[in-house]
Amino acid sequence: MASSGSKLYDDLILYKKECLKKLGIYVDNMKFGDIPIYYNEYKIRTLAKVKHDVFLSQELKTNKSYIQYAEIIQTIKKKLCEGKDVTQYLSKGIKNIQVPDAMLNDWGIIHFHLSNIIEKNGFVKRTGDLLFAYRNIHEPTKLYFLNIYGHGDWTEVQMMKILHKNWDNVLDENSICTMTDMRPNFNNLSNRDRKKFRDIGANMSLEIDNNAYLMIGGGFTCAGTNFYSTWISQSHMKQLNDFERRILCKYQIKKEQIKLMVMCDVIYVYLAIPYLNENKKYIRMEEPKSFIRLC
Repeated sequence: MASSGSKLYDDLILYKKECLKKLGIYVDNMKFGDIPIYYNEYKIRTLAKVKHDVFLSQELKTNKSYIQYAEIIQTIKKKLCEGKDVTQYLSKGIKNIQVPDAMLNDWGIIHFHLSNIIEKNGFVKRTGDLLFAYRNIHEPTKLYFLNIYGHGDWTEVQMMKILHKNWDNVLDENSICTMTDMRPNFNNLSNRDRKKFRDIGANMSLEIDNNAYLMIGGGFTCAGTNFYSTWISQSHMKQLNDFERRILCKYQIKKEQIKLMVMCDVIYVYLAIPYLNENKKYIRMEEPKSFIRLC
């Protein structure tokens, strides 16, 4: 095991490694330092069991296919609003976390299979028709049901036009209105060409009604992972390193006397310091909320 140099961050990596193993995700071929990034990849691809706000586009509600799938779509919506698990409706590829989810990285779009039949693998029966939904990476508990498309329509730009038409403000965080005359111009890409750019991990701008946007789904890193996954990992590493230095200096102790603990997605630090009145002491991490919560 290659250490990061920080005892607390190493503990966090080991915790995330065990979490991935419990999910049935193969981790033995992962570099130790990459495990937090892939852990975040899984988190981004799935939906937390918390209450969501769910919105339906006009295009979905007026789609002829909506009548056929209305019951299952309402079931998915109800589960999301109640904070229940909907993983069974998602793509089986959510566990292939070392393979980039290009559509998610580019546009922030996930899809649901429209069946209630649970198969042996725990997922619902795969369907050709899919419900595509946008999740803003900055507000992950809000979900926008766009429309029903076929399996393979991963680069259908009409989805993003529906999003912009129904909720034009949700993309404000990704607006690049201050930039003009961008090169190359991706506006007229065919679906095939857009897929080619995604396959090489290119971050493409998207223009809708004279509004330009970039990295809507978080964007690609050079490794093909979601930029947000890497950013979270680096943020955790920096803050834990800083916290560890402060603790070691304040109490004049060794690294072996500190240990990171995680309970209910909240990070605590355990100090084994004999000269304190207690043999055990937990310190809740008083850091930014984006760091305290692991999901």
